[in-house]
Amino acid sequence: MKGQDGPGSVESDDEFKTRLRSTLRDEMGKAKAEQYREIARLRQVNRDLTREVQSFTRDPARVEAIAREELGLVKPGEVVYQFGVGRPTPALRTAPR
Repeated sequence: MKGQDGPGSVESDDEFKTRLRSTLRDEMGKAKAEQYREIARLRQVNRDLTREVQSFTRDPARVEAIAREELGLVKPGEVVYQFGVGRPTPALRTAPR
């Protein structure tokens, strides 16, 4: 019953290979398309990061703002006043009387 469709029919080796090639070609095409989408996404991320790096070199005030806001850095001689919720400070000890 080789080569005949229907219940109980047996697929020939050539038919199986043809079907397998077709399935693999479809799956590889889908995987390739997904890879191209990921490449496009990563290229956009790279462009965005490049612009961000360039902005640091062109705008020293931005670098200073990030250093202050994210790293808590201050310039020499500046006094920092902190208000609001923060880390608890150790209790002040008074000298014994």
